[in-house]
Amino acid sequence: SRLQECLKTISQLLDTVSASQRKTQRYSAVLIGAPNAGKSSLLNALAHDDVAIVTSVAGTTRDTLKHSIITRSVAIDIIDTAGIRESNDFIEQEGVRRAKASTQTADLVLNVVDDCQPNHIDSSWLPDNAIKINIHNKIDLSGRQPGRFNCDVAQPCVALSATNNLGVECLIDTIDEVLLSQGQHQSEFSARARHIDALSDAHRLLEASLVRFNDHNAAELLSEDLKSVQTAIDSLTGKISSDDILGEIFSSFCIGK
Repeated sequence: SRLQECLKTISQLLDTVSASQRKTQRYSAVLIGAPNAGKSSLLNALAHDDVAIVTSVAGTTRDTLKHSIITRSVAIDIIDTAGIRESNDFIEQEGVRRAKASTQTADLVLNVVDDCQPNHIDSSWLPDNAIKINIHNKIDLSGRQPGRFNCDVAQPCVALSATNNLGVECLIDTIDEVLLSQGQHQSEFSARARHIDALSDAHRLLEASLVRFNDHNAAELLSEDLKSVQTAIDSLTGKISSDDILGEIFSSFCIGK
């Protein structure tokens, strides 16, 4: 029905506003990959500092580690995580669980693989809408040229050496490109707090109105409920004629019979 379409539209606007608000603050990017792929080394390269412990022992990182950086265009919280693998070690299992959990609310997933021994993890647990950049690290050992390259996946692929700082600038450019592109797509609607309150009220009232109408099939009650919905929308768009709106909505109803 048209009212269901209105409810869906308001829901989409609220989702868009939520995403846009986060984009005006900062982004979050999560480093994932198998143990010893070079995630912590990449965090240090992006941070220009030794913020993460790096050793040759696989599984050195056991917990998530967050560090904030500013690229050319955006502010990002980069989150280093434990290597994804099966383990009988309880602490490592908890690290893997936290690594997977951190991707659920991230704006970007940085999937790091060792270019010498590409051990691609099972990423079926990633959210369906996850935006990912595939990073082939340790090209100082594999011989691959730094920079973007074509691979067999839809997401961007970047070759780099975190320890030698080769291709890292290309990764930063790619991060900016991907995040800004997503931000433009999701920021079709910009709102102040009062706008969000008005949309939320309209959504809540309209949803409740439809539930009551479905339960009682009383158009008279729906008419009164929709006046409350209209009042909420009025504060967002300005005053509009209730007679016009109700006349259009109820043109197919027989009220009072």
